[in-house]
Amino acid sequence: MTTLHTSLRTKLWLLMFAVIMATTLAPGLAAAQSKAPVTATSASDKNRAEELRQQGNALMADLKYEEALRAFDKAYAVDANPALLYNRGRALQALNRMPEALDAIEAFAKKASPELKKRVPALAELLAETRAKVSRLRIDSNVAGARVIVRGEVLGVTPLLVRLNVGDAAAEVSADGYRPHQKSLTLEGGKEQLLTATLVPIGTTGVLMVTSPVAGARVFVDGADVGRAPTETTLEAGTHRIVVGASG
Repeated sequence: MTTLHTSLRTKLWLLMFAVIMATTLAPGLAAAQSKAPVTATSASDKNRAEELRQQGNALMADLKYEEALRAFDKAYAVDANPALLYNRGRALQALNRMPEALDAIEAFAKKASPELKKRVPALAELLAETRAKVSRLRIDSNVAGARVIVRGEVLGVTPLLVRLNVGDAAAEVSADGYRPHQKSLTLEGGKEQLLTATLVPIGTTGVLMVTSPVAGARVFVDGADVGRAPTETTLEAGTHRIVVGASG
């Protein structure tokens, strides 16, 4: 049932996109878009872009989203038609690459002419739906340039602001000569979360591992929430107050 539902949604999307592309070729729309200074695209380039667009549509219908995205990207590189940004955004949605999908759809909303955007009557709803699936994570650290890894992917160095898919995420901030800071996060749609990583030099710390017979019990160290049991955290040498609790 899931495959049939996805296939139907894809076909409906392709029908909508065909209408959008037809509109971009209409003389009235071409005149509206010509008001903006753009680099002229040759007839042969437009034909090549159209071939790639059709290839991408066929691949979308076959649920081959990665290949479809590559075709749309090639088409846009040849002919920067704003309608292809919408196409690209929908392919990225199908791949669950929501931050990139949001970038593409927002770019479509910004660059497309009013006439073109009228062909996507649910554009505002699409933007809201996609934004609800994207979270912003701001990472800071006492060590500038510390590496940031989220969900196993290196994203950059501190200080850093990134957009990510919503949901659970394991984050790690590390730097040479320091113990890594690890944190389990729950990223919420349309919101920004701050992760402050205090890195402690190696040799002056120890690792505290906390387990509990109650799965998911909250663990607090010196009044700070360090996650749910089982969990581990790095502490400076010395005396600390540990509290483990769960509702009920």
